[in-house]
Amino acid sequence: MRTPWIRRGVAAATLALLAGGVLGCGTEESGGGDPGAPADNGGPSDGGNSGNSGNAGNAGSGPAWPRMQEVAEAWQGSDEAAAWSEGYYPVDGPVQLPDGGLRGEQDQRAYDRGGFTLSTALPDGHTRDERVRWEDGTSMPVTAMSAEAALNVVDTGAGQRPDSATLEVTGAEAGEMRLHTSRGPATVPAWHFTLDGYDTPLIVAAVEVPEPLNAPVEPVEGDPGEAQPLEGVVSVSGDGTSVTLMTGRGACDGGTAVDVYETEGSVVLAGLVTDEAGPGVMCTDQLITEPVTVELDEPVGERALLDSFDGELLLAEQ
Repeated sequence: MRTPWIRRGVAAATLALLAGGVLGCGTEESGGGDPGAPADNGGPSDGGNSGNSGNAGNAGSGPAWPRMQEVAEAWQGSDEAAAWSEGYYPVDGPVQLPDGGLRGEQDQRAYDRGGFTLSTALPDGHTRDERVRWEDGTSMPVTAMSAEAALNVVDTGAGQRPDSATLEVTGAEAGEMRLHTSRGPATVPAWHFTLDGYDTPLIVAAVEVPEPLNAPVEPVEGDPGEAQPLEGVVSVSGDGTSVTLMTGRGACDGGTAVDVYETEGSVVLAGLVTDEAGPGVMCTDQLITEPVTVELDEPVGERALLDSFDGELLLAEQ
């Protein structure tokens, strides 16, 4: 039985963030103690920043951890936890960019706007292998998308103008990709789209995402113990030992942090505002988002990522 504990990842807030830049950082510290409670080696106010990582003490005595413990206990043994462990729920996002990412601001803007053009006919039908396969040898059949449906995941055209630059799709092949899921790392059917000017493909998962599970606990009422709702998962590292989340804060808040409460069945995360903005910062009515990376003692594996604020599952945007 894994001993639960809390630690923190921190993001620094700077004037560059207010101007639209993004800066993220993370840290971790852990400690032993009573198996039923986090280590008590400091409080949430211990967080800070040093270079690309934040220095923070454990938050076992902080106001956020009772709620985190409540969420973890509600998840353990719930119907939602059973469905999570038996089904296919991707934690990662469905898109893998070409190796090295997109080239230049023009291509990045085209991607962000969902701007794609086709210079070839897309294959008919679905992928060759319509199963999700896990590392333990188990698998399950899934409903795979056509190449057209998979391309529509990114080819939204939501922010596209007639004169905007686009990414040209010159080919598509059925293949696979690796994702973190509710049952651990898995290989899933995918479409590999060739883009003009790129040596490696844009890969999009070809698996329909199931309806989200309900939270097994009611949203927090009254004082949430300084916790703020998180905006979702950005990514999980390849080895599953770190998670990057998108946090939100107001313009008058100086920075954000994420406390982590790990148990055998879940990883509960609490988004926190660490302090107030410094003097001279204009307070405007807006939500500022910034990434925070937290390090885990063990890989995410089959554990659920849960937001302590409302108990909801934290997944990447699908």
